[in-house]
Amino acid sequence: MDQSGMPKLNPAREPLPSMRDPGQSSGPAPRLHRAIGLAAGLTGLWLLLLFLFHLIPSIDLDVQRLFFRALPCPQHSPGGASAVCGAFPLAEAKTLQLIRIVLLHLPTLIGIGLLLVVIVCLTGRLKTTAVFRQRAALLIATLCLGPGLIVNTLLKDHSGRPRPADIDLFGGALAFRPAGSFDGACHANCSFLSGEAAGIAWLVLAVLILPRPLRRIVLPMTLLIACGGLALRVAFGRHFLSDVALGALSTPLVGAWLMVVGLLVAPPIRQAVTALFAAEDASPKSHQ
Repeated sequence: MDQSGMPKLNPAREPLPSMRDPGQSSGPAPRLHRAIGLAAGLTGLWLLLLFLFHLIPSIDLDVQRLFFRALPCPQHSPGGASAVCGAFPLAEAKTLQLIRIVLLHLPTLIGIGLLLVVIVCLTGRLKTTAVFRQRAALLIATLCLGPGLIVNTLLKDHSGRPRPADIDLFGGALAFRPAGSFDGACHANCSFLSGEAAGIAWLVLAVLILPRPLRRIVLPMTLLIACGGLALRVAFGRHFLSDVALGALSTPLVGAWLMVVGLLVAPPIRQAVTALFAAEDASPKSHQ
């Protein structure tokens, strides 16, 4: 205390939390907590939508009827008087088919391009920021694990859900199965989930790698194109609304959990590598 009896302030004392530099609060722990919150929220939303579509399967059927055109059945139809015949006329539009083909292959082409950029960066021939490299690695991993492995390889070949154009309600021969039911008659390349919807959603995530000014211009256009591409999968009779919605949501969900894993695993790996090189630098020259 000073002569007046008042406590003397210590200028070297650590500042109060409210007085700290805002940049000091953005450490690994807050980023990890935000990533876990995002991943948990997307997981909860995905499960909630799955439960809703499974509990009320008429949502899928009512939306699909908007794009189905019933036609008279030929005589001696195998289904008899109760047979339903018709088609999804938008699936025959050449322009829409071209748009679909472009959106089908575009994620793979962009993913290969990002991979080549990362490889060139590792060779030292191209200088990029650490943030760019981290986001590129996350996008590549998300594309491979989400649309590539989980959706197109695991779920589509084992879900058993027939596509809309293949069920008896829309001119096919198989029975309708609600979302989340794995007891359908489809044996390969089934309706649940939509791999193309997952890939289109990845295109939206890929915009995040762009600089912020360019991102503000490209993101609205990408969202508009993505919504149109997702609608085409339903309009063509190739997927139900639930397949498209859950397929598209699965991509950011996988990306969010990969971000959590990266934040958990990357620091220990980086510390181990740093310690290894530090030990080698400190070793006696006689051991070299």
